[in-house]
Amino acid sequence: MRLALKVNAPFPENLPLQSTPATLLLNLPRLPAELDYRFVGNALVLRDTAANIIVDFIPDALPIRR
Repeated sequence: MRLALKVNAPFPENLPLQSTPATLLLNLPRLPAELDYRFVGNALVLRDTAANIIVDFIPDALPIRR
């Protein structure tokens, strides 16, 4: 299943907030407290934690497992 992600759209309420692995966080830019990284499928999402909206995302950031 592939979700249609959109910038400035709410983060999908029905999805759990998957934590981002620490080893990956060490290789990504540090974020201000009001933002966090989340994964939705294989997309890396930048989320505004207070407003719960998608600020930006990278589709296909993770390879698809077959």
